[in-house]
Order: sequence, then C-alpha cells, then structure tokens
Amino acid sequence: MSRARSIASWLWWAVVAGTVIGSLTPRSDSALAQFRDSHDRVLHMACYAALTGLQAFESTRRRAITFGLALLAGVAIECIQPFVGRAFDWADVFDNTAGLVLGVITATVLREQWMPG
Repeated sequence: MSRARSIASWLWWAVVAGTVIGSLTPRSDSALAQFRDSHDRVLHMACYAALTGLQAFESTRRRAITFGLALLAGVAIECIQPFVGRAFDWADVFDNTAGLVLGVITATVLREQWMPG
C-alpha cells in the first residue's frame, strides 16, 4: 500500500469515527455543540465529502460501495438520533448526499491528477 493510500485510509477511519460521534452526541449548550448546530449543513457536507473523497486511491467498485454504505449509514444515523435526544432531519440526509456527490467528484479529479491512465 502506498504511503498516500495508507494516510488516506487512516484519515477515512478518523472521519468515520468523528461523523458517528458528532451525529449521535446529544444536544447540549456547550460551545462545541453550539458551533456544530450553527454550522450543521456545512459539517454534514464536509464529513460525507471526506468519506468518498478519501477513497480516491481505491477501485471504482470500492468507491461505489463506500458511497452506498455511507448513504445508508447517514439515513441510519438519522433514524437513531431521536433515541439520543436529537431529531431525524431530511435536510441532513440531503446534505449528506450532496457531500457524498461532492466527494466523488473530488476523488475523480484527484485520481485523474495523481493516477493518470
């Protein structure tokens, strides 16, 4: 495994952990929670874009599987949120999906730049 691919893999797992923890943390009045709430849409898109964008070094099949699983995970997380003091929000599902698409586009561009042919 190349060094860049290894780093991307570690970063991917960090984003997965951060996304799950951030999405399932109950609402609170802490400064971090207020930041999260005020930047909700951007954070959703950025996290989900990273999930697919960091897959630039992987095969097309693996990137497609990641996209599908991340989409399902995003919906599942939204379904779990009411049990941790948060609410299901279709806007979050939309933002997650938009982030996934942005990540696919980014991964495609990066792949063409770094791995031509």
